[in-house]
Amino acid sequence: MAKKIKIEDFNIDISVIPQDVKDLYNSWSKIRKSTLGYDFIIILYYLRFVEKLEKSEIAQKMGAQVVNIHERLYDVAWNYSNDYAENKILSENDLIKLQGDLVEAKEKSRLLDENEHIKLKGAIQKVKNVREKLYLSLGFKTGEEYIRTIYYLIQFKYFSPKNLARLFNMTIGVVHSRLQALGLNVSHDEGIRIKKEQKTQNYSGSLSSGKITRAKSQFRNFSTGSKNEDYFRRQLSNMIYQYIDNEKYEVVVGLSNTGILGALEIDIPIMIYDVTKNTVYRFALEYNGNYFHTDKEDMSKEILSESKGWRYLNIVESSNNPYSNNQKLLDPIIRETCEKIKEIILVNN
Repeated sequence: MAKKIKIEDFNIDISVIPQDVKDLYNSWSKIRKSTLGYDFIIILYYLRFVEKLEKSEIAQKMGAQVVNIHERLYDVAWNYSNDYAENKILSENDLIKLQGDLVEAKEKSRLLDENEHIKLKGAIQKVKNVREKLYLSLGFKTGEEYIRTIYYLIQFKYFSPKNLARLFNMTIGVVHSRLQALGLNVSHDEGIRIKKEQKTQNYSGSLSSGKITRAKSQFRNFSTGSKNEDYFRRQLSNMIYQYIDNEKYEVVVGLSNTGILGALEIDIPIMIYDVTKNTVYRFALEYNGNYFHTDKEDMSKEILSESKGWRYLNIVESSNNPYSNNQKLLDPIIRETCEKIKEIILVNN
């Protein structure tokens, strides 16, 4: 967390906090209590289930990164719903399923030939590093049974660290460190494969949720990008009709959009409709500061944009010619872009 947070800073009515939330905290080990903290759990509950905020909104209020809030919700099994009663039912049902998978994994993992599973073989060789107290506390008789079972759950039941954390009542951070110590940690590509095969990741739902969250943030902050990008967007809307006929063309300059190119974002989508020919011209304008700009990413976006019928236009700020808050420097670039759009329309007219 970015700062130590206290209940009194959030004006929380403690009477709305269920006793089982307090009992949950009291059931934890000293290490886990010190990691999460009583005030943190109470505040997280309140923002999640009473105020029913989005993860990004919770992160903003708690002074944390969104990914940290995302993981903490998994740590306490509050990730299923922002209705507490519903979340509890879904969480309990999920735990029952995970426990059933554990029983199966214990039995079937004994039959695995370690010579046919390189990762498993390597992990078993590290069994001496596994403390007896650890695997006994998790319900395993031997260190090898513990390793085989974890391997089976990951490879054959498609368990993620989040599933393992839920099953064994650990934090995700602890699970990651233990998997890494055994060489059983999952690479990014393996993780994507597991999610797809498990079919638990709703990509379209996640994308939609992300758009809603970004829109809320943009509305609150009156911003859709950097100050320069916002200015560029507004001025292009104003200037474009100096270059094309407003009786023949209708222009829509949009907000940042991640639906057109899948996970990749179009900074400024522009659609120009020729009312006389019933034709639409689509432009994907990428607005970059050269500090974060990479030619490789430009190429990927350009290829994908063109394949979907969007003409890619790239604007890169130069650190040798700083544009920040300098309209005199930005306006010529905007006019140059308008001229380029006009030329493309005329060529294809």
